[in-house]
Amino acid sequence: MKQKSIFISIMIILLITLFITANSDNFIILQQNSLDRQFCTEHDVINRIVCIIYSPLNKNTHIFENQTLIKSDKQACNTALISSGFDSSRVIGIEACHLLNTLYKENKSAGNTQDIYDNRDGRHVNFCEGWTPNPLCPKEHSLFPQHDWQSSSAGRATTPNEAITIGQASYRGEGSHGIAYVYYKNQRNAEQAYNLYTNNNLYIYPSLDDDSFLGEKNSESTLKNPTIDKQKALIANTPYIISSKQISKAGTDTYMIHDASGSEIPFVKLSLTALSA
Repeated sequence: MKQKSIFISIMIILLITLFITANSDNFIILQQNSLDRQFCTEHDVINRIVCIIYSPLNKNTHIFENQTLIKSDKQACNTALISSGFDSSRVIGIEACHLLNTLYKENKSAGNTQDIYDNRDGRHVNFCEGWTPNPLCPKEHSLFPQHDWQSSSAGRATTPNEAITIGQASYRGEGSHGIAYVYYKNQRNAEQAYNLYTNNNLYIYPSLDDDSFLGEKNSESTLKNPTIDKQKALIANTPYIISSKQISKAGTDTYMIHDASGSEIPFVKLSLTALSA
């Protein structure tokens, strides 16, 4: 019992010492302009800030030498692109958009700075709002204006980007199958999907006929109780690739199960929202 009391006393002393050290001038967070390398204060008006934490024992030693936090002067979510309470895909509400901006302004969320949106279908489908990108999307037409934009017609991704990436391609895989099916066909392609995922690259592709439901796509019974047709179940499911379906009007007057081009866009938006938060 005496040894336990001594141990508790020592821990209390150590905690008090750490608290004093952490709040002294020896432990400082300096914010530095990434362009001219000049130190600046938190209130300086600059576009990009690199936060560097120095050791309490040695001001010239970095604790996290390779980790930087890049800040942007742009809002995390473009509220001007949300009408009738939701974005065009009806997945991001105005309240969620305002909350993302508030959290980012208060340095409580990451935002999308240095994230990449990778469009791989030649902009056949993309989420530039009210504008046809050529080849990029103006920031005022982007729901999340902080991320970078990458565009090609390369289709299925095989090699990861170095930066965190959310991508899509509204292309067919093989026959009536979606692209996700192609990743699961053999070990080589499955390893490509795994390599993308472990390098922070997530891609979404329309499911097409894979994982189709029994019944008509627009029937009330199918929408109320969607049941997978076992004859069309995808050969595998992993977190490495998202194969998309959604319930939407998809250019019609009635709701239906949409599994073709454009069904992946809501998942792209949700993924970028998660990264931002």
